[in-house]
Amino acid sequence: MNKDFKKLQVVERINKKNKIAAIKCMKDFDIVLDYANDLAAAFLIMGNISNIKRYVDAIQSKGLPVFVHIEKIGGLALNNEGIEFISSIVKPVGIITTKPNLIKKAQTHGLMVIQRVFMIDTEVFENTLNLKENRPDIIEIMPSPLYHIISELTSKMEVPIITGGLIHSTDDMRRSLNAGAIAVSTSNNKVWRENVNLN
Repeated sequence: MNKDFKKLQVVERINKKNKIAAIKCMKDFDIVLDYANDLAAAFLIMGNISNIKRYVDAIQSKGLPVFVHIEKIGGLALNNEGIEFISSIVKPVGIITTKPNLIKKAQTHGLMVIQRVFMIDTEVFENTLNLKENRPDIIEIMPSPLYHIISELTSKMEVPIITGGLIHSTDDMRRSLNAGAIAVSTSNNKVWRENVNLN
């Protein structure tokens, strides 16, 4: 993990600022830089091994912690060498992954881990609720409008919950936060620019 960011401080920032910018294309990159102070973190859902460090450096130079979705980085091997490259060369705060077997490897290399979970059925729900091994630092539940699921998970789990997917407005975001999520990730750049009132 980038030494400029401490794990507890990152979690506190996410909990306080609530909005995470998910960057999927270059047209949104400059918007993130402009709104860095208003955002909790940035998720890089794009890039390849030749440019990912440049993207991470540019965003983190604004004081905004970055998590890279390692399964979306072109040319990156999802093994110990790939994790070592991310940790020692790219130096984001952490990674996002859907693969539980990568969690411990990344944490061993000093990276925070957000496990992205697509809540498609009861089995996935039960497996998430009963996490014992390969425990991530944060869990992201997809899609975001599963408010009753978010509420149940946050009431029963110690791992912080964020949500993402299908966010069309700050009202959608507010519902997820009121259900117990500490933050919401979205690629909707209009939401990045707006204030969210929890009431």
